[in-house]
Amino acid sequence: MNKSHVFNGLKMKTLLISLGFTFICCASSTEYVKPGVDFNKYNRIAVLPLIDYSTHPGSGVQVSDILALSLLKYGIDAIDRSQTTSILNEQNLGLYGIVDASTAPNVGKLLGVRCIITGSINEWSSTTVNIQMVQGANPAYMPISAAGFSLKLIDCETGEIIWASSARGSTTGNEMQAVAAQKAADKVADQLAKRLRSGSRE
Repeated sequence: MNKSHVFNGLKMKTLLISLGFTFICCASSTEYVKPGVDFNKYNRIAVLPLIDYSTHPGSGVQVSDILALSLLKYGIDAIDRSQTTSILNEQNLGLYGIVDASTAPNVGKLLGVRCIITGSINEWSSTTVNIQMVQGANPAYMPISAAGFSLKLIDCETGEIIWASSARGSTTGNEMQAVAAQKAADKVADQLAKRLRSGSRE
């Protein structure tokens, strides 16, 4: 085998590993929008603590804080989790991801908002995967952290879910779920900001 073939083989191997790295370290999200909603009236949002991932207590609060900062970064006026928790605790309403048609009006009035973001963490993991894509080659192991969550935007007057999103982020490294969650939160915040700016009535 000549040197050019060896070099081209190494280039291809490097390219495939890079593609695997790019595919793994990304963020994705899907959204649902209630038809006919006028998003122009939702000029301020309260972020409630999300429900924790079952094996990771505190993950819900951590992601709520990350999400609030992402919303602010994308131009959305958001009341962060610490403020909402303080106000709700004063009224003996420790609401962690639990808001429905009966509680939404009272919570919205207390927080001075027309809509609330609530939800839950559905993934919080740190694993080692083989990103080698060349058949027969030695394994190329890499630690990957991932975080995923589901969100609901609830109208405080009607208690209806007017927007929802499921998002997931991943990154390299052990115990880097917060970084992965940041990627997912940025994706969602961008999505929601566009929706609010457009005032969509789909």
